[in-house]
Amino acid sequence: MEHFLSVAICTYNGGQYIEEQLNSILSQDVPVDEIVIGDDGSKDDTLDIAKRVLKNSGVRWSVIQNETNLGYRKNFENVIAHTKGDLIFLCDQDDVWVQGKVGRILREFDADCNCLMVFSNGFVTDSDLNVQKGSLWDDFYLSENIDSFRDSWEMLLNGYYITGATACIRRELFEKSIPFSSIWVHDGWLGIHAAMYGTVRAIPEKLIYYRQHGTNQIGVKGEKTLQEKIKKKMEILRKGAEGQLRIHREDRDRWVEFYRKYKDTLPPEKKKQVRGATVMFTQLSRLPAMSAAESIKMILSFYKKGYYKMYCKHEKGVMLGDLLFLSVLHKDKNRDL
Repeated sequence: MEHFLSVAICTYNGGQYIEEQLNSILSQDVPVDEIVIGDDGSKDDTLDIAKRVLKNSGVRWSVIQNETNLGYRKNFENVIAHTKGDLIFLCDQDDVWVQGKVGRILREFDADCNCLMVFSNGFVTDSDLNVQKGSLWDDFYLSENIDSFRDSWEMLLNGYYITGATACIRRELFEKSIPFSSIWVHDGWLGIHAAMYGTVRAIPEKLIYYRQHGTNQIGVKGEKTLQEKIKKKMEILRKGAEGQLRIHREDRDRWVEFYRKYKDTLPPEKKKQVRGATVMFTQLSRLPAMSAAESIKMILSFYKKGYYKMYCKHEKGVMLGDLLFLSVLHKDKNRDL
């Protein structure tokens, strides 16, 4: 099929890496038609480098310089709005595309007219692009969970699994998703809409080098050893009840927002599932106000109903965390949790 391919790149002080990223895009097997850069107030030479690389590239390009810092969510929304393509690749300033990425993703769209979003796995690298053990999907627990989902809606109901830097969307998905939420991460917001209106296709191949350099907006570590997994769980426990409550309240806020916006248009089964998420996380957010007996009864009820499995990446881990935190939550009733 014939497509007009756009790339939407958000930049902010990315001068150290932007040239390598742009060259990896320009050298793809299937050439893109347009590159649009949205700069969120860089103080370095990001835009000078980008303009030099793109000047004689033969690709249509433009730069949007935000008058005020929009933040990555609204910056992506603004950049995508300025693209012209029917397919739009989302792109971070500091990664590198694997050769063949564009052609591989196009095959997924051409194979499924209902597909609104395609995303892939990726290599995790250090700042010098040395590949680390594991992958993006390992870090987000998608590798171990993906076979348990019946469809993309069920996957995205379970948690954030999409890395926007690997994703490509149809323009109609963007039009159905605006304005972007200020609560949801932009790739999660696009993903849940894609699953609501069509399908999301996940490619297990690693199609980007996801660079980790210590200043990423959202970072990953790759595959974890058993010792690292135990250490991570202990760190989560040490964060105490406030951290657990914060996560529940964030989930409550994003699902309440989504439910209120789409309760009249969601199909009955999806509406029931989203309402279940709002009920679960709203109730879990009330743990400090409930007695220990009430809390335990509620937590076990959610587990029995399958809510933890449906809405959490680690059903047993989150449930046990809630039970373990009860002693902290009820230790000092005068604390503002």
